[in-house]
Amino acid sequence: MSPEQITLLTEWQSAQSAAEKAKLVIAKEQDLRKKVFAAFFTTPLEGVNKEVLGGDYVLKGTYKLTRDVDIAALTGSRENLVAAGLPMDTLIHWKPELKVSVYRTLTKEQCALFDQVIITKPGSPELTLMAPKAVE
Repeated sequence: MSPEQITLLTEWQSAQSAAEKAKLVIAKEQDLRKKVFAAFFTTPLEGVNKEVLGGDYVLKGTYKLTRDVDIAALTGSRENLVAAGLPMDTLIHWKPELKVSVYRTLTKEQCALFDQVIITKPGSPELTLMAPKAVE
């Protein structure tokens, strides 16, 4: 190994260790944030909630709701929803998603054709440093 490679590997291991410690701190902060929010905003409204604390301090807590579509329920209720006048084409956003397992079964020619509509970019690499196995 070159000195540069050794330095990079050492710095990466140090950063990896720091990242693991940071995950614990982040998890604790998230847990405490939820507890503080629940303690001050017992019946929150969606959006920004405020609590005056005194000394000109104000605690602002944003209450968010995540809404996902139940595909099975939507499929079964679609006709009734349309009949009720709901604007289904503008209310629901359909997002195409590649099924990689099927994509990998395509022939070379099929891939070449389909790749014209696919954007491929590298993801974040993963590294694992394997310690030498103990000799028995």
